[in-house]
Amino acid sequence: MENKAKYETLTTPIGTAKWSYLFKPDTQFHSDGLYHVQVSLTKEESKPFIDVIEKTIADEMALDTSKKKSMHSVYKLSEDKKSYEFKFKLKAKVNWAKGSFEQRPKIYNSKLEIMDDSIAIYNGSKIRIAFEIVPYSSAFGVGVTLRMKSVQVLELADKPEGGEGSNGFKKEEEFAPIKANKNTEKAEFSDVVSQEEETDF
Repeated sequence: MENKAKYETLTTPIGTAKWSYLFKPDTQFHSDGLYHVQVSLTKEESKPFIDVIEKTIADEMALDTSKKKSMHSVYKLSEDKKSYEFKFKLKAKVNWAKGSFEQRPKIYNSKLEIMDDSIAIYNGSKIRIAFEIVPYSSAFGVGVTLRMKSVQVLELADKPEGGEGSNGFKKEEEFAPIKANKNTEKAEFSDVVSQEEETDF
């Protein structure tokens, strides 16, 4: 069960995005939909987050010494061993005793404007994540989830060569400004919809 305590919102430095589902939830293995993204940070940038993650798990295990640490980790060392990859996610639909509700992360550009959801965020884009470290204890052990609250996109990567719509060229000039959704206003990056009644990530 997830602890119902209020969690502190943390913010990553600028990292490299991979396998992002930020505007539309992934429904392949999650019928209710799941927003998620992986972000790579340098070892130096990763250390304070890893320390907090491990302390949170240790504190949760101390509440029930019969539980073991879950084998599922929210971070891993990259293949080249030069960085760590963190997994952030947010359920698109949350079901609980009193019913259900839907949610989504807010996606901002560098000017803190809500981004147009028609924009593709390819692997290699530069982003920051505002998130919460949420502990859980289940039959699989004790662990944490990195609950994504909002995302700031600083730089968009080009579409991979050979992909749909590829024209054989690559951009050499500085990337174009990221288009904002004209129907929304600027907001604080960490501003999120209230989820006081939330009982799951």
